[in-house]
Amino acid sequence: MAFVLGEIESVDRVIKFEQPASAGKPKRKVDFVATFKVHPHEVVQERRRELAEYMEGIRKERERARKDPEYQPQFSDRNFDDEMLLEDIINLKGVMSTDGSELEFSADLLARVLQDRPARQALLDEWIAINSDDAIKRKN
Repeated sequence: MAFVLGEIESVDRVIKFEQPASAGKPKRKVDFVATFKVHPHEVVQERRRELAEYMEGIRKERERARKDPEYQPQFSDRNFDDEMLLEDIINLKGVMSTDGSELEFSADLLARVLQDRPARQALLDEWIAINSDDAIKRKN
């Protein structure tokens, strides 16, 4: 198969995790499919730069607070994880309602899925893998 530069705009990934159960019952292994946008290398690099600047600001605030007990650190309310997940997840398949019917993708469904901590962590782990240097090397 021929390599076509810039052809991949999105990727589907199976998201697997254990869903907590009621007391005394075992966790259940569950999965669904998430479709993620694939960004050009330049976009990924810019996002990394923004995150590094944000983390450096936090480090500086913590250092200042450590040196001066009177100082109240100022942290941004920005949530990079949610921001990137909300922007990059463009579809979910296999998310079911309590009556067993598949839920249609929407911004509300994604927000609800992100409220489930095990599902959110599994999505975040996959997002990180897709945006890692190794993934970029494989993609390009």
